[in-house]
Amino acid sequence: MAGEDRELALDWMLPPNMLESAPLSLFIQAGDHVLQHDLPLDPRAPPVEPFTRPDVPMALAGLTNLAWSALGATFVDPASGEPIDDLLQRRSGFAHFLIDGMAGSGSSIRVDSDLGEALPPIRLAGDGGRVLGIVFNQRSTHAHRNRWREVEVALGERRDALEVVETLELASADGEQFFEFAAPRDARYVQLRPLSVWNDGEEVRGAHGSGLLIVLGEPSGELGRRHHDLIDHELGGHWVYTLPDIGSLYGFQGHRSTNRSIMNERAVRRGERIRGRTIEMVFAFLHQRAARLDELQWVENLDWEGLPVTGTKVYTATESPVGPWQEQADWTFERDGQGVASLELPESPRARYVRLVFDEPEIPEGERRASWRIPEALRAYEADSLGSGRSVLGHWGMDHSRGPLEAGQPPSELSLVEVEDTHSHADAPLMLEARVTGRVAEPGDTRHYRIDLEEGDNTLALTLRESQRGKLRARLAAPDDSEVPLAWRDLEAGKRFAEAVDLAPGTYRLTVAEPPRSIVFLWDGSGSVAEHQPAIYQALNRFAEGLKPGREVFNMLPLGGPLLIDGWAETPAQVSRTLNAYEGRFSDSDSEPALTLATRALSTQEGERAIFLITDAEQLGRELSVWEMLERVRPRIFTLEIGNGGRAETEVVRWYQDQMLGWANVADGRYDYTTNRSELIRAFEAGMRELRQPTTFALEVERRYQEPPEPGSLRVTSGEAPIVAAGAVQLIFDASGSMLQRMEGGRRIDVARDIVQRVLDERVPASVPVALRAFGHTEPHSCETELLVAPSDDNHAQVRRAIEGIQAINLARTPLADSLDEVLDDLADSQGQRRLVVMLTDGEETCEGDLEQSVEQLVEEGVDVRLNIVGFHIDEIGLQTEFERFAELGGGEYFDSHDGDELVEGLASALAATWRVIDASGDTLAQGRVDGETAELVPGDYTLVVEAQEGDRQHTFSIAPRQAKEVRLSDVPAETSP
Repeated sequence: MAGEDRELALDWMLPPNMLESAPLSLFIQAGDHVLQHDLPLDPRAPPVEPFTRPDVPMALAGLTNLAWSALGATFVDPASGEPIDDLLQRRSGFAHFLIDGMAGSGSSIRVDSDLGEALPPIRLAGDGGRVLGIVFNQRSTHAHRNRWREVEVALGERRDALEVVETLELASADGEQFFEFAAPRDARYVQLRPLSVWNDGEEVRGAHGSGLLIVLGEPSGELGRRHHDLIDHELGGHWVYTLPDIGSLYGFQGHRSTNRSIMNERAVRRGERIRGRTIEMVFAFLHQRAARLDELQWVENLDWEGLPVTGTKVYTATESPVGPWQEQADWTFERDGQGVASLELPESPRARYVRLVFDEPEIPEGERRASWRIPEALRAYEADSLGSGRSVLGHWGMDHSRGPLEAGQPPSELSLVEVEDTHSHADAPLMLEARVTGRVAEPGDTRHYRIDLEEGDNTLALTLRESQRGKLRARLAAPDDSEVPLAWRDLEAGKRFAEAVDLAPGTYRLTVAEPPRSIVFLWDGSGSVAEHQPAIYQALNRFAEGLKPGREVFNMLPLGGPLLIDGWAETPAQVSRTLNAYEGRFSDSDSEPALTLATRALSTQEGERAIFLITDAEQLGRELSVWEMLERVRPRIFTLEIGNGGRAETEVVRWYQDQMLGWANVADGRYDYTTNRSELIRAFEAGMRELRQPTTFALEVERRYQEPPEPGSLRVTSGEAPIVAAGAVQLIFDASGSMLQRMEGGRRIDVARDIVQRVLDERVPASVPVALRAFGHTEPHSCETELLVAPSDDNHAQVRRAIEGIQAINLARTPLADSLDEVLDDLADSQGQRRLVVMLTDGEETCEGDLEQSVEQLVEEGVDVRLNIVGFHIDEIGLQTEFERFAELGGGEYFDSHDGDELVEGLASALAATWRVIDASGDTLAQGRVDGETAELVPGDYTLVVEAQEGDRQHTFSIAPRQAKEVRLSDVPAETSP
């Protein structure tokens, strides 16, 4: 009625990942009038009646793609039934791309025949089966106008007697389109007849087609009963990484290591030289989905050269390619006559990743060198048959790692749970009785709780589950406000657990907060993705717009280049200035070096650490040490793959995706495949929302009494070979007149000479270059300092001879500062690695130098230079204190000695690598030196970080009550972080 006001209630169901930059528009038509109202999107607004949309309709999930070429499906000649791939056309039609199981912008069928003409029949895999539905994915090289719109589908048992069962109307957009049949159809063949394309009735120009056909059904006969080898590269199995980085172990036969390189027999048949290494290899399955395994096989070609490996430890992980790992077996190989060793897994463990850790064989006695035999294959047989509906080879969707494991789990998203606490604060903490759900809105936001511990209880057991594990920090304060240490360890289902024992009764305060997060943005500037550079810069600026000082810090790094911001940016203006000054000089495609740099930068940051990586994933080389950094830091990686549109074979396209899925799976990241600007921006905004969304958590506390566990102890030893603190060492030797004084065992200079040579032999590996500088050995009253031996490979014999020739001169003076001033020049050839300076002296500066200024200059100009001072017969307390301060200023320590034994101990300690023990939160709980004293630790799970000559080495370990644990570094894998 004219003039009447009407109010209409609208319920909208909105899809995920809508663009923030494109408003949601409501159009209302009244007669000839159309009104438009734009609704801005708030990415932080809580969802109303949210639900999880399944990747595949329930009735079709897990069914077999009977049209997958890897299982045996193929186009056939209509007359002869022989396999074909050219569609009988004038030009090659790349028919296999339609049934290769992948939908990429660089791989799609090209049909030149007229619309309305049927394609050759497709013989389904095995004996065919019961077909329940059809899936099309239009992602392809075709412009939207040339993508199929109407397609007639015929099925049948014989290729010459096919019956039309459906005429499907497809959308032109990328992504899967599901068509479930009203009733199942038994079929051995399927045939498509494209009837129209999305060209609005215009003449078809060029080839037409689609991206991927999937025929979902229940396989008949032997194919349905088969248990497949999931590491078979034809079925999507793939190698992830090998540590240490050994080129001949870039997977086994047939595995791909770059977009151009495939492991072949020629590269490995002569074996790998034995060097006493412990080797770690990690493999994954199709789309990195979690499968149940019931058998592994180590397969050797007995015609290949080398000594056989005796066995391997087997680990599995369901979360990440860097663990946590569950040990499944210590497998000793018992080979049959064909060189196959088998391991049955009766519990059928679930695994997304399989990790082998094995030692190289020992070189036979009397031989100088030998090689070991590289296996031809590793096989991992799935416990679930293909026809069970639970195989990872079934269809569970595209571009993600969700599969039968996730399908069998009930929805448990914490973001869907009603939150009880969003406002508790320091002045109004919430009493925590047993369990609470809460939300932290952003970095800096904190929830506060009060926990009363009554008489008779002495333990608080805490369980924390977050919508993003590891994002929050929980701290417990005692009644006197002192911090109670919490050693968190990971549990299943995304939970973490910590226990505080031997507590006194009283009121404790627990805070749950999100620390500031740190983000590094990496992007590919190579020519293959040049057209996407404006969209990448737009994404960078959009991300920077959300930066808030004190909550987020940001840096960016073009592949092949350095970090562009000195330090970290906290404001949009800093990012904008840097981008405006950047001239686009770097155009690399190799992602691993950039990931290493970014992860190393993040390693020193507190709070959540994230990386955004935009690339087409082409890699010409490998830098596998990135996995050591990823394991230590575990950044959350958002990988955005850009299809560059160039034609690529199926295995190459899958290899690109496998790499980026692996990086994204390190710590609950996200992978997106994009083909154009709007998809790239949409995926990037989805990642931003995911990163910046509030964190929901569930916190549980249990109070109880338990006997306090007695602490254990840890000692870190080098084992077979010494571990020093640097890749290059400089010794500064005091031969001034005071070194002529006598002591037990002779003159100071004689004792020092003998001990320095002995310590050099016993404590410094021959591979570590040593520089020797001395003063006081030239003439009376001299302040001269001289480099006697320059650092070089295998120069220890030269150093020993030079030490033997040093003679102290009476009245010679002590130029400590001048000697330090020469260090950077002495060690100039050792840049890029850790450098250690050990100064041995028995007195103070006597040449009018400013030792403090020299130390400061050394630290300011040097890169990773550390100064340790060893005092010999220094009785003046004030001078000892000064040397302690100078050594601390130089990043090292002062070691005092008054006799030969103490000098041996001081020099050995000054050269030894340092170590620290950290918990799951990254807090340091103990520290010391290799081959030094033991440290006491409460029972728990820890990570040992050793600052060795080749970089940080890591080793995870556990301490039990009263356990005296020794970690021999020569016996554990060298997990190095350069």
